[in-house]
Amino acid sequence: MLWPLWQVEITARVEDPAEYELLDSFVTRAVGQAGLDTAAAVAGFLGLGERTVRGCVQYLMTVGHLTADGERLELTPRGRRSMHDGRRYESKEVRPQLLFDRYTAGPFPRSHYTNAVAVLDRPDPSLDGVRGSRFTALFAGTTFRPEIVDALVRRPDRTGYNVPAEIDRPRVEGLRDAWLPAYLVRTGQGLLAYTAASDGRDAFLEGLCRQAPEVTNALPDTPPEDAERHWKEWLRKEHGGGILRRQPNSVWRGTLPVSAFAASTRRLASYVVHDEQFLQLWCDDQALRRTAMRDRALRIAQSRDVDSRAALDRRLGDLGRQYEVAPSTVDELRAHAARTGQEDLLARIDALISDR
Repeated sequence: MLWPLWQVEITARVEDPAEYELLDSFVTRAVGQAGLDTAAAVAGFLGLGERTVRGCVQYLMTVGHLTADGERLELTPRGRRSMHDGRRYESKEVRPQLLFDRYTAGPFPRSHYTNAVAVLDRPDPSLDGVRGSRFTALFAGTTFRPEIVDALVRRPDRTGYNVPAEIDRPRVEGLRDAWLPAYLVRTGQGLLAYTAASDGRDAFLEGLCRQAPEVTNALPDTPPEDAERHWKEWLRKEHGGGILRRQPNSVWRGTLPVSAFAASTRRLASYVVHDEQFLQLWCDDQALRRTAMRDRALRIAQSRDVDSRAALDRRLGDLGRQYEVAPSTVDELRAHAARTGQEDLLARIDALISDR
């Protein structure tokens, strides 16, 4: 599905921190800490030429750190804050893009602003998804209100929603409709959501699904008896038959003999998508599922997302639940890599273990 959004461009002033130039830092401290209030006094104190100091003073006045009453210098609040923090704050205009859900008018979190997340400016019906699936645009008949931006910039946790912490005088400059590609999976317990913002389930989007019952109503609903006929026919054509059962979570499972996985175990415990329905391929042989789980774990260990021993342990636990066997320990995974001659993966696991 294509989830409907508003993409809002705002302009605002922010206090942008930067590294001090060395002389600017000393001139600021001479005024603020040593109490020197003229360029001549600062130059004499620092042992610098007065012309050099006056250049620094002029720049610090330009960026709003100093004021001058005749020859008398004084730090501004921005200058005092910069001196205290050791960072040179400057007022800067920014134009951040903000994403709002069109069902709830709530903001999207920073996790949905990464380069991996593609936000579309039109609901392209030709967009191809996994295994050739097509995306269908959801509809939300709501009207944008500028107050939702005002409410967001006042929130103390606004940085978690792509709003700078130091923001002043925000103005809405642009508004357009946008769409977020998402996979929504209907189960007996509700909808599961998957987007490019997360390696697993998108918990934020699932929360929006619970708040917008019209989304569930918009999804095609295949009666169980039709799905059963569909998958029995698919199993007959693809594998010469199999045992079809519906799981407690409403997902269909097709159980095949060990011989069906003789060439490869990659598809064991994985999901087939056909006509927007799901089927999990299964085998009742626990030993085969345990081997398939370890093969899968070795592939996952190569992922950039698995960057620590703790991350690997979490993924091993997830795989144990998926394959319905006791999860492998890291030592068992090392032994499996050595036994199957995958020395590069053995080195990868050892690197993860040593980087605690």
